[in-house]
Amino acid sequence: MAKHIVFFVHGIGDEAKGWSKGLRTAFKTLFDSYPLPPGGLPFSELFETEEIFYNDLFDQWRKRVAKEADAALRLLGDGGLASEAVEKLLQAGKAAGGGGFLRTHALDVLQYRFLRLVADAIRDAVQHQIMSRLAETEFGTPVRWSIVAHSLGTSVVHDTLHAMFRPGPGTEASALFQPYAVAMLANVSELLHDRGFLEGADAYGSFVRPNREPAQGACRYYVSAANGFDPVAIAGDFRPPANWLVQSARTQRRYRPLEFKAIPKSREVHGFAEYLAHPGVHVPLFRILSGDPDRITDAQEDAAHAAYRAANPQLSAADLKRRAIEALTERARSQDWFERIAVWKDVLEQFTG
Repeated sequence: MAKHIVFFVHGIGDEAKGWSKGLRTAFKTLFDSYPLPPGGLPFSELFETEEIFYNDLFDQWRKRVAKEADAALRLLGDGGLASEAVEKLLQAGKAAGGGGFLRTHALDVLQYRFLRLVADAIRDAVQHQIMSRLAETEFGTPVRWSIVAHSLGTSVVHDTLHAMFRPGPGTEASALFQPYAVAMLANVSELLHDRGFLEGADAYGSFVRPNREPAQGACRYYVSAANGFDPVAIAGDFRPPANWLVQSARTQRRYRPLEFKAIPKSREVHGFAEYLAHPGVHVPLFRILSGDPDRITDAQEDAAHAAYRAANPQLSAADLKRRAIEALTERARSQDWFERIAVWKDVLEQFTG
C-alpha cells in the first residue's frame, strides 16, 4: 500500500511557495520523538507530506486595494458585505496612518468570503493540487490521504471538500478518494460560510462531516482544534449541533473536538506550528493518522503535557501580553460578525512572528 499522504494548508499571511518546509520537518520530528510501539514504523515509512499553496491568488486584489481602495472595497459590498462594514473599511483607509485593516492580510478574509471569483479560483487551485498529487499514485493502488488546515485555510478546505465530495453528478468515484482525516486548527469554516456557495446550507449543513461511508460524509475523521487563548479560534466558534453526526459516527468517535488553553513561549497563540506543538493537538492527531490508538501511550501523553508546560510556563494574570490576549478574546466573542473578523488584524499585528 502507498504511504499515507498528509497535505498542509496555510492560513493568511506572507506565505510563499515552500512555506511549509520547516513546519513539515517539525511535524515529522515530533512524531518520531515518541518511542516506537511494538511493530510500529517511523514517520518516513508511514507518511509523505505535501504543501498546498494559494496565497498568490490574493495578491492581485491586494494591489488593487492599495491603488484604488474605494472601488475595490465597494466590490465587497456587491458580494454581500454589509454596507456599514464597507464604510468602516473606507473610513479606516482615509484615516491618518492609512487604515490598519487595509495594511494587513486580514483583508484576505473578506476577499475570500465576499469576492466569489477569488474564492472560486482558490478552491479550484486547492482541488487541483490535491488531485494532481493523488494522481501520481500508481493506478489501482489504494490511496490514503489526510489534510491539516489552519485559520483561513480551514474555510478553504471545507469549501473545497464540499465541492469535491457532495453527492451529485460526477461524484460516483469519490469513494476512491475520500480523505481519511481532516484536521482543522483554529476552525473558521462556520464563521466564513457562504450560503450561496453551499446552496443554502451553513458549514454544519454541508457534506463536510465524518462518516465511514463516503456517501454520507466527506472524510472518515474530523478533528477541530481550538486554543482558548486564540482570538481567531474563539471568533470561529466551531460547535456542531447534536444532529451533525449520525449515531454510528458518534459511537465510533469520528469527530474529535480538541480544546486546550495555552500561551506558548513565542506568544503566537494563533500560530500553525504552535498548534501542532501542543500535545493536546498532536497526540490525538498522531493516533488517528497512524491508525493506532495506542501509538502513544497514556503515560507518554502525560509526560508530553508536563514537558510542554515546563517549556511554556503560564503567564501571570498581571502580565501585559496575557492581558492584551484576553482583551482580544473578549472582542472575539462579539455578536457583531465584522468585529469578530476585525480581531484578526490585531492578532496578525501583535501575536505573529
